[in-house]
Amino acid sequence: MSIEMSEDDNIIYQLETLASYEPSDLDEPEFDVAYEDTNGNEGMLTVCCIDLAGRVLKLICELKAELNLSDEIHHDELIDIQTTVNNTSTRLS
Repeated sequence: MSIEMSEDDNIIYQLETLASYEPSDLDEPEFDVAYEDTNGNEGMLTVCCIDLAGRVLKLICELKAELNLSDEIHHDELIDIQTTVNNTSTRLS
């Protein structure tokens, strides 16, 4: 059965599940995650810790890049606002 979740939701939920395990409970690099969709259908998925770590790293890098891009956009907007203020002040003088 396929449970519909976004990839990011999957990562978060799988990490929450992994965090709930005791270290002594993990003899293998895999762990089981139980899912329930909005219709109450249940499913199981076996997740590899190493694969999950790689996906999390990719997600973190993407989010960090988006934040840096957002910061650059806001910086450019502030420069535009400052230029507009300076031009308006010059015209009023």
